Amino acid sequence: MRDGFSASGAVVSNGLQTNGTLIDDAVLDRFQQQRNLVPVLSIEGYQEDTDGRRGQGVYEYLQTIIAKLQARDIFYAVSMTVTRTNYETVTGERFVQKLVDL
Repeated sequence: MRDGFSASGAVVSNGLQTNGTLIDDAVLDRFQQQRNLVPVLSIEGYQEDTDGRRGQGVYEYLQTIIAKLQARDIFYAVSMTVTRTNYETVTGERFVQKLVDL
C-alpha cells in the first residue's frame, strides 16, 4: 500500500490513536504527505480530566497540535474514554459545541 491506495485502487484510511505528545513538525509533515493517515487525538474533556488521565500538560499540548493540524488543513478526529467522572462533561452541550467549533 502506498499513498493511501490498496492494490485494488481502493482508498484506505488509517486512524492513528494518540495522546499527541509524539506529534512534532516531522510527524505533521508526514500527515500532510500521507493523507490516508488520520490522527485521532485522545481528549477526556477539559484540562483537569485530560491531564488527570493522560498526564500533566497534555491538554494544552493537544490545543497547540489541533491548531497546527488546522493550519495545515490536515483532517483529524478526537476520541474520548467516557468514565463516571467525565460523563457529564463529554456529553454536555458546552463541551460538544467546543469540539464542533475546533
